[in-house]
Amino acid sequence: YRLWRFFEDPSSSSAARLFSIVILVLILASTQTLVVESMPQYVESDSNVFFVLEAFFVASFTFEYVGRLLVTYNRWAFLKNMLNLIDLLAILPFYIEVVAGSTGVDLRVLR
Repeated sequence: YRLWRFFEDPSSSSAARLFSIVILVLILASTQTLVVESMPQYVESDSNVFFVLEAFFVASFTFEYVGRLLVTYNRWAFLKNMLNLIDLLAILPFYIEVVAGSTGVDLRVLR
């Protein structure tokens, strides 16, 4: 019950509040990184900085999603919840792109 409250109720403890704030900051930083990455001067960059940043953001969001999935009382209801589906759809393209990346398929449009 304490872990569920940690993930689902930021007001349940100061640690839960901090975790919620960190996730919010990561969402904002991820969005900003996506905007900067799409700027013309960075589109053709050979640097892997954007990939490393995206991998960090997606790993963080995956940790949060899987943590919430593991501690929920009703996994089926969790998976059917629209906001949780949006969360899943936000992280899946990265993993699909990593797996399909070796085939040369560009899935940037999914992000």
